[in-house]
Amino acid sequence: TRAALRIASLNMKGGGSQGTAHKWRFINQLVRDESLSMITLQETHLTDERRDEIQADFDRLRIFNSPDADAPSRRGGVALILNTHKTQWKEADMKVLVQGRAILISLAWGEAAKLKVAAIYAPSGNNEVNKNFWTTLNTIWRRKPSLRPDFMLGDLNMVESGIDRFPASKDNDAVVESFQQMTSDRKLVDGWRLANPGGIDYTFSTRNTDRVNSRSRIDRIYTKETHLHRCDEWKISETGLETDHFMASVYVTTKETPYVGSGRRSIPDFVLDFTEVRTMIMARAQVLETEALGTIELSGPALQVLWRKFKEDILALVNAYLKSRAIDLDTLINK
Repeated sequence: TRAALRIASLNMKGGGSQGTAHKWRFINQLVRDESLSMITLQETHLTDERRDEIQADFDRLRIFNSPDADAPSRRGGVALILNTHKTQWKEADMKVLVQGRAILISLAWGEAAKLKVAAIYAPSGNNEVNKNFWTTLNTIWRRKPSLRPDFMLGDLNMVESGIDRFPASKDNDAVVESFQQMTSDRKLVDGWRLANPGGIDYTFSTRNTDRVNSRSRIDRIYTKETHLHRCDEWKISETGLETDHFMASVYVTTKETPYVGSGRRSIPDFVLDFTEVRTMIMARAQVLETEALGTIELSGPALQVLWRKFKEDILALVNAYLKSRAIDLDTLINK
């Protein structure tokens, strides 16, 4: 259903030249195979002309792009791709927040809602520039409420806590304060961190051969606090793309999305091949028969209670039997 989205972010490390055409074939396959509704890309090096060529080759991809203002085919650039098979992409609209660094996409979300997603590629290598970038975004969003995002994701080129770097280290205090002021004002939260309070994982790694490589979780997805209960399966995963970044992703639902539980518990068919299991089930069934005959004068609900207890007991007996066989196997292997 189009009410349920999987959104993701990945730094592609260049995709504007003919020499990187294979990366777009990979992105197209990634969007298809991973059932991505949208993905933000950073370091695209993508001109508008090259974007049009790529869209002509891959009808699954609707690319919203903001190139670097000074060197569009050689550095920077941020894009957001909509999967035309899974989103209402024709009604989508883009606003450039910071040229080559931040864009906002608005699109239909479910039957009545609008979803606003900010794709980010924050400056790196200069703490003052990074700090000012977050201040600029916060100012834009404070002055123009219509541009405030429901989700903000991308390569942020900073972390809020030393736990998100290896070796562990703090980022510049002024950068962190500027970023956290923005997320606090906009009520945006780091979903992966909330889902994994003590977790350690990284989305970027250096590739040095002469010294220890550093790692960090600079690619992140933030959501409004009010949307957090609609998010699930926060993931960091390797894609196979020629880049030193991993992909961050999350599933998002709307209020129209039906709840799907874990399914009805059942006994695997192969378990019934074991004579011991069949004997246990038959013995418990005889107990059920005796109990049922003793309550024949009672109301229907009493019989339903006995039936429920019978099914619960059978599941417990089978689970205990399978665990005992696993222990026996471990003992045999370790002899």
